[in-house]
Amino acid sequence: MLNIIWVIMVLGALVAAALTGRVDEVTKASTDSAKVAVELALGLVGVMAFWLGMMRILQRGGLLDSMARFLKP
Repeated sequence: MLNIIWVIMVLGALVAAALTGRVDEVTKASTDSAKVAVELALGLVGVMAFWLGMMRILQRGGLLDSMARFLKP
């Protein structure tokens, strides 16, 4: 369902750009947005890898189970 919504939004933007004569601006905005999205994703990969590694160390050391027992309702 969400895929259909995205397709409708993209097609609507392209039709609106074609009708107003701003196809170049829409193309530039979409490529700039894609570049920013990739930079954000790559920046978050390092942080995610660090915390996943920390959780793995806690799990193998047994501290994660202790914390789970302590925080159990």
